[in-house]
Amino acid sequence: MTKITLYKFKNFIIGFEVSGHSGYDDFGRDIVCSAVSTSSQQTVVGIKEVLNIKSDLRIDEKKAVLKFMLSKSIEESEIEKAQVFFETFRRTICDIEKQFKKYVKLEVKDEIY
Repeated sequence: MTKITLYKFKNFIIGFEVSGHSGYDDFGRDIVCSAVSTSSQQTVVGIKEVLNIKSDLRIDEKKAVLKFMLSKSIEESEIEKAQVFFETFRRTICDIEKQFKKYVKLEVKDEIY
């Protein structure tokens, strides 16, 4: 199962973590894993490269974990700008979770920021 954790501070999403493999199909044929991976990558690219917002991306391929967090040193206005990408990611993951409940689990955690 793929677990996605959204980290929130106040009413803002400030990051996310994706861990595990969905197990829907074999490697290279797993459409659930592909959908989650693509949505994750698009969110990271949008925030880091399009908006140029300072953030931290960590990937552990052996453990199948991707963690992406906004930098604690950014202004609230930058956190607000990132919400378009984060909210799009959240809604996409919610849709995937509805269709593939056995393979994807979304949770939200409050974070001290």
